[in-house]
Amino acid sequence: MKSPDIGGRPGTTTIVIEADGVILNVEPVYWSAYGAAAGEIGRPRTDPAVFWRAIRSAAKTGTYLAGARTAQVRPFEQRLSELVESDDAWTAATVADQTNDALRKMRVSAKLVLVSVGRNRQARQKRLDAAGLSDHFFEMYGLPAERSRRVERLTALSGEWGRVLVVASTDELVRSSDAAGLFTVGVSSGACTTRRLEQAGARAVFNDIASLADELASGGHMLMAHGWLPPARTGA
Repeated sequence: MKSPDIGGRPGTTTIVIEADGVILNVEPVYWSAYGAAAGEIGRPRTDPAVFWRAIRSAAKTGTYLAGARTAQVRPFEQRLSELVESDDAWTAATVADQTNDALRKMRVSAKLVLVSVGRNRQARQKRLDAAGLSDHFFEMYGLPAERSRRVERLTALSGEWGRVLVVASTDELVRSSDAAGLFTVGVSSGACTTRRLEQAGARAVFNDIASLADELASGGHMLMAHGWLPPARTGA
């Protein structure tokens, strides 16, 4: 991901935000990929709500691939992972209406950095640009897929960021940022349930980025109860 040219004075705190699930709604991305993968092996799609619950709770593939032979399951899972990163699937990504306002509110007291663990960073960038959200971020980074390298990268970057709050919607990023010693909260609007985010190490979990922005704007009292020191307002 590229780093956009953003004017203005950055805040005293860096808020590191995961693109998938926090900023970009990934449910339609998964649904599109699922339809393509199921169609390739001649299986019908299940109900959208059943499918999304299964993805978010990490349920067994059989929950949403009825009638598939045992030999088909593993190749299907691999194909689904591939298609979730396809350009076609990412054209379905959407953004919640309150996201722009939430990011604007958060920029008052912090510098915003966007990160992604996904491979197809160009497709994500296109959706961010189309939604007019890229300019909110001081920097944008693609993180390594391998967990140990991701932890190393986050640890190195945190030295440049100062005081850091990580906002993640995947248990992968929660575990990595926690291992890097970063204060991490979850947002449950992505592909992981609140329980999975908490089990991965999130200090607190919010329903969406708007509720987190409200928490920070009101003084961050809930976060303070978990050990977070809210940033000073900069008037950015």
